[in-house]
Amino acid sequence: MAQVRNKQVILRDYVTGFPKESDMNIVEGTITLKLPEGSNDVLLKNLYLSCDPYMPAQVFRQVQELSTGKQLLKPRMGAIIDFVGDQIMAHLLISSASSAIPLTNRMREGADNIFTDTSSAAISMSIFAFLCLAVSALISGYKLSVQPYV
Repeated sequence: MAQVRNKQVILRDYVTGFPKESDMNIVEGTITLKLPEGSNDVLLKNLYLSCDPYMPAQVFRQVQELSTGKQLLKPRMGAIIDFVGDQIMAHLLISSASSAIPLTNRMREGADNIFTDTSSAAISMSIFAFLCLAVSALISGYKLSVQPYV
């Protein structure tokens, strides 16, 4: 167990554009480094910090929008995406799953290999995704049917 000095660079607030030194707060402290016994883990030390404007801006923008209650999509755009997306996704999932199941069953007759197992798992996941989509569409339809019209 070693005690080492630790510096953290913490953003003061939401950053727009290029981050400046005044946008960041440097906090120093000490931490204890300890790896579990018998582990193959490695402790690394950061030598440089890259503060490009894209990544922090995207992360904090999404967090801020969700935490402040702003709408992510305008209602009209959300209705278009919701309607078109449900129909296209449902058609693609049903057609791909229904055409793939007989093929994997025929391949399984000759030999047991990893391709058929993997494809069966992929088909099962696509059916599961379709069921989730169907339940989501039912809930969305119910919410639309009971909302008051303005």
